[in-house]
Amino acid sequence: NIGKIVITYPISFTTQEKQSIEKICQLARLKEFELIDETTASILEFKRNHLEEFKSFKDQQLILLFTIENSLEISCCRVNNDNIIIK
Repeated sequence: NIGKIVITYPISFTTQEKQSIEKICQLARLKEFELIDETTASILEFKRNHLEEFKSFKDQQLILLFTIENSLEISCCRVNNDNIIIK
């Protein structure tokens, strides 16, 4: 029995492509799933791996750069204590 899952998708996906993923999840009878874009996922993963540092951030901007295949992805957010505001 599969519990809640998180599925990431490229930021460039259209609404129709995201809806296709949702439909596939429903056809697979996944009851609890969440879709998030890869740039948001990268920020959340950074937070998970650097939690103590993250808590000390006081109104700072965080920019993460990473490559996927042949493209450069940029994630930007503002961090204040444990709160994230994704831009």
